[in-house]
Amino acid sequence: MKTSKMVLIISLIFGLGILIVFLLRDNSKKEIKILDCKVLYTVEELQPGFIDFSESNAKKEVGICLCEKYLSNREQKYKVEILKLYNSVGMIYPSFEKGNKIDSVCNNRTDVFFKQFNL
Repeated sequence: MKTSKMVLIISLIFGLGILIVFLLRDNSKKEIKILDCKVLYTVEELQPGFIDFSESNAKKEVGICLCEKYLSNREQKYKVEILKLYNSVGMIYPSFEKGNKIDSVCNNRTDVFFKQFNL
């Protein structure tokens, strides 16, 4: 009888500890990491009708980082990831795609991966 009460008390303490850790964890901090480019960002609680661009902007920062790495060493792994980001969050400018698409995207990286402000 005493053993079962002791197990119950220990289980309750353990369960409460896990619950407290879960509740105190900051879910507003997120991270995007692609290859060796990493950006930390904060998810904001906006009023209804407003748009949060923090995740999109973080991806754009990663895109700029990947472009800088690609331009320095021309590794294929960077090219693949840059083009994925370009197609998902990049500002598509047909004039940038003349000639070698990856070179034009990376040479114009600050225009292609332009950050937006929360509305």
